[in-house]
Amino acid sequence: LAKEIAYRCAFAVDSAVLYRRSEDDRANLALISHIGEELATTLDLDEAVERVVRGLVPTLADEAEVWLAHDDELQIRARHPRRPTVPARDASASIARAFGSRNPIVADELLCVPLVGVDEVHGVLALTYTTPGRCYTAGDLPLALDIARRATFGLERARAFDQERRVAEALQRSMLPDELPDVEGVSFCARYLPGGEIDVGGDWYDVVALGGCRFAVVIGDVAGHGVRAATVMGQFRHALRAFAAEGYAPAGVVARLNRFAFEQGPVDMATLCYGVLDVAAATLEYASAGHLPLLLAYPDHALEFTGGPHAPPIGVNPDSEYEATTLKLEPGTTVVFYTDGLVERRGESLDRGLDRLADEVRYAALELDQLCDGLLTNLLETDRPRDDVAVLGVRFLGARAPIHLRRPARATELAPMRRHLSAWLEAAGVPTADIPDIAVAVTEAATNAIEHAYVHGPGWFEVVADVSGEVLTVRVRDMGQWRPKVRGTGGRGLDLIARLMDRFEVRRDNGGTEVWMQHDLVGDRDAV
Repeated sequence: LAKEIAYRCAFAVDSAVLYRRSEDDRANLALISHIGEELATTLDLDEAVERVVRGLVPTLADEAEVWLAHDDELQIRARHPRRPTVPARDASASIARAFGSRNPIVADELLCVPLVGVDEVHGVLALTYTTPGRCYTAGDLPLALDIARRATFGLERARAFDQERRVAEALQRSMLPDELPDVEGVSFCARYLPGGEIDVGGDWYDVVALGGCRFAVVIGDVAGHGVRAATVMGQFRHALRAFAAEGYAPAGVVARLNRFAFEQGPVDMATLCYGVLDVAAATLEYASAGHLPLLLAYPDHALEFTGGPHAPPIGVNPDSEYEATTLKLEPGTTVVFYTDGLVERRGESLDRGLDRLADEVRYAALELDQLCDGLLTNLLETDRPRDDVAVLGVRFLGARAPIHLRRPARATELAPMRRHLSAWLEAAGVPTADIPDIAVAVTEAATNAIEHAYVHGPGWFEVVADVSGEVLTVRVRDMGQWRPKVRGTGGRGLDLIARLMDRFEVRRDNGGTEVWMQHDLVGDRDAV
């Protein structure tokens, strides 16, 4: 501490001396001020040295370089201009002397000033005149020393920040799951983006297997960001995992975590939503501690925000009580967990942010990974948000239960039918690349029913699909009195169905017409 204070005092004294000696030299004072301001607004090491060399040309040099020590060797870290019009002379010997002696070297058109920190020499600032007739003298030393000290202070700040950031990044990586479970009947996807300057924060997500077909899912947000928030987040994450492993219901887990927060000393506040997904029962039971509402996206693209009973965040009251809500999930339903950094913006209401989220999910791609990527890409204003952002998507695929859709025989019903069928196909495990072809084939069959089955009045069409083993069977039925052309005698719709599906037949009886189709989920279709 004493050495640091002495260093700062010397810094101030040298600046005062320089000011007296250069009282009429406004350009020097402006240069010092400019370098100081440039260094004060960055914590990136490379950016700091770049700003130093750019700021010194052409006022104090035609070419400026910063050499930094790395593994007992001096390596050039920044140069300006990068391609000087007049090659500078070889200054390696003078740079090495300045570094080893800790003293500046003045040699005509070359000035080398060591970057001396509190405990070590970080490198050398090398200034060169390439313009004929320009040389350095002892009178240039006070200004160069002052700039070198400012540069050294900026480098030490940047290095300290870089070290803290590396530790924080390692801490963050250790806190978030390396990968999410690969579970039949459900798919998971998560994204995390830190806010501020340090790549670490208090937002987190987790998915934990509880045995059988049950999984704990959680998203949380510790107040603040940086190492402190990440440390608290780590404590909460491990405690919550322990409570979940003990078999407590969601409300009990959240209540115990709240009491745990008060037992740790200074209380940190956090919001979170914790739930238990039961794949076999097709339910999600969850409890919220002051967290934002979940967003449910149904297969037919309907959306719903659900937040459960209002309850205070973790760390507000040790006696807070929490209640659970149970959701029944149909196959193809997506649940979006998220933190406030995704939707909150300064100067606008939260409702506007939630509306943006709903619109993005409503028109997002079918793939869950693409949905999560799109939320970060389209909802955030910059690549480095002010606040941390965590997103956890859970898509319930369910068992391969048959689907049965019955729709009025109107063209406007085709698009909703296709969306619902596509979501069910994904939930049933049909390869993603095959879903568009199947959806087109079924749409063609339904279009025939709409256009030809009911000439004299309203009617309906029906889509029934099932997966048995590795074969998908789809039937499109109506109760009309039309007779379609048989396979091979024409009809563009039927030809298209024949190309897209592995097998199909048109079946007709007194009750109506059925287009029967099959698709093999494995194997080479061309070989069938």
